[in-house]
Amino acid sequence: MALPSKLSDLLSGTTVEKLFSMWSPSLGYALLECHNASSERPALSQSQSQSHLPGSRPFASVDRQLGQLVPHPIRPNLLIDLPYSYSDLINQVANFRCPSVPLDEPTSNMPTMCLVCGRVLCSQSYCCQRTVNKDLVGACRFHMTECSGTMGIFLRVRECIIIMMTSRNRGCYKTAPYVDEFGETDYGFRRGNPLHLSKEMYMKLKQLWVQQGITEEVVNQYEIDHRNVQIDWAAF
Repeated sequence: MALPSKLSDLLSGTTVEKLFSMWSPSLGYALLECHNASSERPALSQSQSQSHLPGSRPFASVDRQLGQLVPHPIRPNLLIDLPYSYSDLINQVANFRCPSVPLDEPTSNMPTMCLVCGRVLCSQSYCCQRTVNKDLVGACRFHMTECSGTMGIFLRVRECIIIMMTSRNRGCYKTAPYVDEFGETDYGFRRGNPLHLSKEMYMKLKQLWVQQGITEEVVNQYEIDHRNVQIDWAAF
């Protein structure tokens, strides 16, 4: 491996950079660029570098260069913030138009919001179906493959229902995190009472999403309600 015989030579900055160049070409190239950019600094002699071994860090220059290569903190993949009043959410999608139908008036009967990015989609409709691996899928299922990957979580606004889906043509319905003045949910939005956001319920959904528990929740709902098997979740 052409390593030096002395430990002091092994821990010197130039040797470490050579090792990075040999073992990781891409990283070594980036380190070389950083080294060329800082070439105006006076280089330490071997005796000076050895004298700093007991008390100082010989990797300080390498650490600074690596810190420039890795951007952080990484943005966590969280759900969007929902409005407190459910009426505001309804007004947001009231004028939603199907992107596949060239009309100026609202055309979608099932506007559905992706809780990962906030985009409103035309759910469970033939007009927005796409082809994925020679199979026709709905707008939500197609959007899931581009937005969140193997699992997705959506809010069907006019029915006040949460839709959870996975990649294997599975899904389930959940109650939306909105309650009335008595703390009761309105599944399907049948009563039509004023609703407001339940921070506790939405926090549970956020934790379920961050912990990647959507698939487990869908499987559990399949065990509880066998009617989910009869639903064509790919058409959503």
